[in-house]
Amino acid sequence: MSMMAFGFACLWGISPKKWFQNKEWLLGIAWVATYLFSWFWSEDTTYWIERVQVKLPILLLPLSFYFVPRLSKSQIWIITLTLCVLLCIGISYSSYHFLLQPQAYIEGYNYANILPTIPKNDHIRFSMLMAIGIAWCLSQYPHTKSKTRKWILISFIWVFAIWLHVLAARSGLVAFYILCSACLFRMLWMPQYRKSGIILLISFVVLAIIAFNTIPTLQHRIGHFKYSLIVFQQGEMAGNYNDIGRYISYDIAIRKIIENPWTGVGAGDIMSAMNDGYNQWYSHIEQNLRLVPHNQFLIAGMAAGIPGILIFMAWIFFPLRHAPKNRDGFYIWVIWAMLFVTLLVEPMLEIQFGIFVYLFPLLWQQYIVPQRTPNKV
Repeated sequence: MSMMAFGFACLWGISPKKWFQNKEWLLGIAWVATYLFSWFWSEDTTYWIERVQVKLPILLLPLSFYFVPRLSKSQIWIITLTLCVLLCIGISYSSYHFLLQPQAYIEGYNYANILPTIPKNDHIRFSMLMAIGIAWCLSQYPHTKSKTRKWILISFIWVFAIWLHVLAARSGLVAFYILCSACLFRMLWMPQYRKSGIILLISFVVLAIIAFNTIPTLQHRIGHFKYSLIVFQQGEMAGNYNDIGRYISYDIAIRKIIENPWTGVGAGDIMSAMNDGYNQWYSHIEQNLRLVPHNQFLIAGMAAGIPGILIFMAWIFFPLRHAPKNRDGFYIWVIWAMLFVTLLVEPMLEIQFGIFVYLFPLLWQQYIVPQRTPNKV
């Protein structure tokens, strides 16, 4: 409802003829259209409707952001502060549950059980949004003149960074370390920031070592990952290990795409085709452990074949085309990279919250870049 209200407010009074100026939106429509057309060769129409329905924000958010009126600096600050407060509410929710049974939750990390998060225990998307929140705060820091606001941003950054390590969701941690590595590389590359970059690099390494040796949830999470690798190296294809389960889903998806390279199996038959693959090649894996491909590119290929993958890639890479070569453009690249990695290991765009986490931060970062004028009315 909030996304619909946002779209209504942005598009009110805008001639539909002007909508077609937004090439990113048109590419998004083209990708969603591959799912729509796959109806002709999908047998499970109920599942097809679900796959199409969750992608409807792609038809609205990019277009709406294109016509958002220019916001003032104070309005941008309010939005930034609101995001940070909402993330802190999410942290408080997880902390409350953790404090009720700390030892039980710590031990649960040995079995890949993560702390409860909102919404609906989706720790992957929540941790991703938190990592992006850090990038968001960093991008706003140079544009903030008030010392009080600068300290507020720094405080939020520290809180989010610490909690990412306590939550120990790998997607969020990988995104966080991509952000840190990119910022450090940029500082070391620029002569005027090189000394500060070296100091920050040393501090970063020291703090990372401390975190990996003192936070029990993170230690158990690493231990579970190492054990999964040992099991995988021994050739045990067990579906009750997250990483092995992902590998199996990739293997089945690639085989199914090879069988149907030009049309895929149809968006409505992705799950049924995966079940057929499990029955054929991994019949020992229980039904409740069978996954859709945990890779958005492979899902696009299963839905509509190689053409679906190519159209999807064109849409994904398009935001980089107009990123300016300055500090603001740098954060577009970084946030894009953080989100791109998630697409490789998660079906990010197969649930509505995942689509929001992917679209909104990236579109927002493009919108607030001063050099861009999105409302070409």
